[in-house]
Amino acid sequence: MPGDIALTRPAFHSQQAHMRWIRTTLVSSPVWMMATIVLAQTPKTLNVEFVGELQLNRPAGQLEVPPTSDIYVSGDYAYIGTFAIDAHELYIVDVSDPAQMALVATVPITGTAHDVKVDGDIAVVAGHPTDAGLGGITVIDVSDPREPQVLSKFTAPCGDGVHNVFLRARRAYLAHASCPGLTVVDLTDPSNPAVSGTWLNTIPGFSNIIHDIFVLDDIAYLSDIVSDVGGLVIADVSDPDVVSTLSTISVPEGTHSAAAADGYVYYNAEFNPGSAMRIADVRDPSNPVEVGQIRAGDFVTGSFLGSHNPFIQDGLLYWAHYDSGLRIFDLHNPAEPIEIGYYVTGNTWGVQPYRDGIVLISENTLSGVRAVRFTPPAHAIRSLDISEYTFVLGRGAMPDLQITARTEPLPGAAPAPIASVSLSAPNTPGLSEIQLTAAEDGQFVGLVEIPDDIILGRHALQVLLEDGNGRTHQATTGFTVYPQDDVVITSDGLDPRWEQTTLLSAQVNYEATDEVFAGSSAIGIDGFGFNVQWSTTDPVPASAYRSLRFAIHPGDTDPGPRPAINVYLNERPTTVKVVGGAVPLIDLEKAEWQEVEIPMSDFGFGGDFDIEHVVFWGTLRGSFHVDEFRLVTGAPSRGTAVLEERQQTQPTNSALGRNYPNPFNAETIIPFELTEAADVTLTVFNLSGQGVADLVQGFRLAGTYHARWDGRGEDGHHLASGTYLLRLQTGTLTQTRKLLLLR
Repeated sequence: MPGDIALTRPAFHSQQAHMRWIRTTLVSSPVWMMATIVLAQTPKTLNVEFVGELQLNRPAGQLEVPPTSDIYVSGDYAYIGTFAIDAHELYIVDVSDPAQMALVATVPITGTAHDVKVDGDIAVVAGHPTDAGLGGITVIDVSDPREPQVLSKFTAPCGDGVHNVFLRARRAYLAHASCPGLTVVDLTDPSNPAVSGTWLNTIPGFSNIIHDIFVLDDIAYLSDIVSDVGGLVIADVSDPDVVSTLSTISVPEGTHSAAAADGYVYYNAEFNPGSAMRIADVRDPSNPVEVGQIRAGDFVTGSFLGSHNPFIQDGLLYWAHYDSGLRIFDLHNPAEPIEIGYYVTGNTWGVQPYRDGIVLISENTLSGVRAVRFTPPAHAIRSLDISEYTFVLGRGAMPDLQITARTEPLPGAAPAPIASVSLSAPNTPGLSEIQLTAAEDGQFVGLVEIPDDIILGRHALQVLLEDGNGRTHQATTGFTVYPQDDVVITSDGLDPRWEQTTLLSAQVNYEATDEVFAGSSAIGIDGFGFNVQWSTTDPVPASAYRSLRFAIHPGDTDPGPRPAINVYLNERPTTVKVVGGAVPLIDLEKAEWQEVEIPMSDFGFGGDFDIEHVVFWGTLRGSFHVDEFRLVTGAPSRGTAVLEERQQTQPTNSALGRNYPNPFNAETIIPFELTEAADVTLTVFNLSGQGVADLVQGFRLAGTYHARWDGRGEDGHHLASGTYLLRLQTGTLTQTRKLLLLR
């Protein structure tokens, strides 16, 4: 499935190689085509409705419709390029009637038409080399968009052409996306463009490969795209021919593009499964401060490729998302945008508002332009809070869950009262839809009865606000139901709920008594390498369990030159290397029992899947023993006293803070921050690696948290003085700190 695929953008020695990879990956992939066909047939929308579409012409002799690239709207015309290597055209479309858009002109381009910008009567198309000629820019007179005239062509000093262009003060700022730096071209005489400046970033730690450029109020935002050595570069262009670096922001995944407004800049990576849009306060451009991140609320194809180009106008962020189409965010609180609309299409390259709520979409699957109308809701849900994030099945009657939705009016929308705020759990049998009741200060509250026989795992709650105009806004939160006990796979033999379904290269004795970790017997394995699979017909929800734990005794095995012990679940999206990775989890030289505990997040599914198979395999030769294979419940212990508080902030990084006081006696406070909602585990271990207290378990919203711990273990007794390890785990983060308990 697309959600199981993670693309890594390789390093390219030329832009042509980059383009071939894009074309092969995005256009030729059967998975991609299957996904986009489905999406085109059944678009999913929020406050956005279809108006019209236009599939653009094929170039002469072209059998397949070429994929379109970016879009720029000027007046009543949309200018759209093509990025296929063998399609070299700019399309000009009359969009004055969005329901009946019309192609009015086609302009041949020497290279690709990757990007287009318009300033007054001049359009500039940026492109890369093709078999037809060198890349660079094509300057076009569009004073009459129906009769465009090519004024000049400029071959970029960079042999790989131009990927992105920005027009300002009769200058074209050229980003090459493969050659270092920027080129500034003087278009005072558009028939004779000339280089008037160049720029290279002299601050160390950056690649200088600039993918996009955006300029606002004499400040340029340059997107350095290379992961690990990329980010955002902020520069002064008050002298249009002199680009002066002011500051930088390092971004591990690199930066593809950016847009700025009202003292904040919004920037994102490309081919990034996380698909985060980062936000920085740049009111002082010499000292930018990252203040948060946002994500599209609905990854339709499983975040296969991620996000693309942003565009900001009139307090709204329009975000073109490869996987999830058009996404619209309200920016009246610029550091904490709220998603208030979307229209899901496949492989959306660029979006731009036109007028009267019309938004134009350049969409590769259509290979054309689509017009939609966005009508914002009068109100939005700013936050959701619930009284419990964790429930344990088997510990008495389930308490009711209290939910509070905080709403606020949206500026610029047609005024209307809130008609209703409802809560539903569409994937949880037994939870009925309820109407929340209006309280003070825009809050709506309600109680949810949790049935005593609710199924284990993660449960999503959806709150839907509808205004008097029929427009809606939705927000989600959730809770997790844990079992009271572990799921045992092997203990004194194979548990009856599991069966051995695969055995290769080894013999297994489920009643071995020569080495026993717990109980009366263990599992003896003797082989020349081994591969054992255990399966259950009663799938286990992984989100209800913290980890997979087992004990292993290396016995008399011969590790060999490249020893390996591995575990994976189901169809192996991620194999956990017990031995054979960078840091082995056990020591094969020690002929003694050693415990291994693998967090569910290490198995690569995001924790939200059903476990049907556990596979244990490796290269050991000889005899060894394993015992107590089990899935460890994520339920918090009864005895550990923990008070948890959450602040509604938008942290810039997920992190485990330093506990205070440290050392401590009666109580310590443990801060941690989440940039996005996630399943969270906060656990205390002793120095032997044994978990002694579970402080936080389950789904948590983004925010800043403080967990207060009284130093007691899972059995309710006070732990002994000493050094302990505190570990925070989310789907993407593992951090450990030491804390000292003094009695």
